[in-house]
Amino acid sequence: MIADSSFLVALFLDGDVNHATALSMSLENAKEDIIIIDRVLEETFTVLAYKEGVGFALECAKKIISNQRTVLYRLEGDEEARIFELAGKISKKLSYVDYSIIYLARKHNHRVLTFDRQLSALVG
Repeated sequence: MIADSSFLVALFLDGDVNHATALSMSLENAKEDIIIIDRVLEETFTVLAYKEGVGFALECAKKIISNQRTVLYRLEGDEEARIFELAGKISKKLSYVDYSIIYLARKHNHRVLTFDRQLSALVG
């Protein structure tokens, strides 16, 4: 499975509207590895730092990185070209990170943990 920042933010923020659902999803998939693209981690850190402060964001990042189920994925040069190609084909108003998730999900036939409806529709 691939985690999107919308899922990770909801998982860590108790006050997030999707927090309970994120916890439930996490428990349901407790035995599966969760792939987190490095840019998703960056995006998650940024949102958490703005909402709860840098200390909180750092603690969450440490939890993500140290989790045995977490696979931190770094995009390689040839993958970036394929992501841009995919963006040209889909041609929707999405972030590069979203296109990266779509690319990786399609490449490896992975499910995506997300609360982003548009992203979910494009990978589902």
